[in-house]
Amino acid sequence: MAGNLFQDYPFSLSFLFQSFLRCLDRTDHETLSNSDPNLLARVQVSFFKGYKGVKLETDSYLKQTGLDSLLRVPLTLEHADLELPYNVQTCLDKCLKLTTGFGPAPPNEEFTRLVDLANLYKTFF
Repeated sequence: MAGNLFQDYPFSLSFLFQSFLRCLDRTDHETLSNSDPNLLARVQVSFFKGYKGVKLETDSYLKQTGLDSLLRVPLTLEHADLELPYNVQTCLDKCLKLTTGFGPAPPNEEFTRLVDLANLYKTFF
């Protein structure tokens, strides 16, 4: 996708989608249940967007956070030959564009579409 909104993030779209799938399947959470998947999607995209422009492994980031170094831990399945389907990428791109400031975006049909796509594709991830 030319001009991708998500190129300026330290995490991949696959990370965002797989994390959302995990949240949909969890049985309990202290602050945000999965009883409203649309709200869950809007909150998760908001947290993801909060990392826009962050370069995790730079000297300035380490100094700013007071860390000596970072340890890479794979949290999701990432592989050069694994790509999200184009319709999921497009939907996530639209959801990111709808999310401004801190906090979840207002309800929108794109987040409903994201929930529908997640339920469709969750058997693959």
